Amino acid sequence: MVHCKMSLPTNAILERPSWFALQFELRALEEGSIPRFLGPVFHGAFGHALRESCVQLPQAIPLYDLCYERNSTSSPNRTQPFLFDVHRDCGGNMRCGDGIRAQWIGKPILASAPAFLPALLYSLKIMAANGLGPDLVPFELIAVRILPHPIFRPDDSGINILPAVYTFTDLQKPSDSERAEIKLETPTQLVSKNRILKSVDGPIFFRRLWQRIAAWGEFELCSQIKPPFFDEIGVKCDETHWQLAERWSSRQQKRLDVSGLVGRVTFSGLDNFAWGLLRIGEQLHVGKNTTCGLGKYFIMEK
Repeated sequence: MVHCKMSLPTNAILERPSWFALQFELRALEEGSIPRFLGPVFHGAFGHALRESCVQLPQAIPLYDLCYERNSTSSPNRTQPFLFDVHRDCGGNMRCGDGIRAQWIGKPILASAPAFLPALLYSLKIMAANGLGPDLVPFELIAVRILPHPIFRPDDSGINILPAVYTFTDLQKPSDSERAEIKLETPTQLVSKNRILKSVDGPIFFRRLWQRIAAWGEFELCSQIKPPFFDEIGVKCDETHWQLAERWSSRQQKRLDVSGLVGRVTFSGLDNFAWGLLRIGEQLHVGKNTTCGLGKYFIMEK
């Protein structure tokens, strides 16, 4: 965790976050029904698969500890170092041979050891084979792409494969518009004063976006790096609606509500900094339960 020793420029929030992606494809081995929105399903199944990987591959244990921060101190600014990026309607009734595409996005530290990337791929394979959804419909892992691209490095044991990473410089696109239209693709939970909002509020959306990106970049929230209020950002058009969704937590043995806002919204009053936050958030999501794929949105480019 990075502690603030001095005042940092506002744009520092944009410059530190980095990530890589595993774009994977599954193929159904049997007919069956799975939830239409698979983000929470993937999250739970991946956790079980990674624990199983630790039995088969003891070198995966440090990876599990990093993914679930078992050895980290509690912090209100802490976020899980990975998320699932899934279309909200990629599931449903599956026929044998039907495919699903999704992404697993992680911090670079999750590929920092030679054993970590093979353990991640092995866990995705186990996740598919163990089955998805309440009926445990079996799948097979048929393809994985490392994004933006793999890096091959020779070492004493052979060839070590590491992913390259994305940073803000990969996303920068000049924009002279003070307006932005986005589409909330998966249920988005924006919290203010301990309650989930049922409509989009401009300043709260960008404040939560700032907090999400600061947490991913492992900034310590302190007096030297307080978030802006974003009071100048307004909502010109809100065409969102509330979508019901839930997930089963095997750890808590109960169903959890993951409902949220979906649909289009247009913001006004954006400056270059707000645009930067919006572009990074398009990759890392916004709001609560982002690890499960919630808070995914697209910028609707003109």
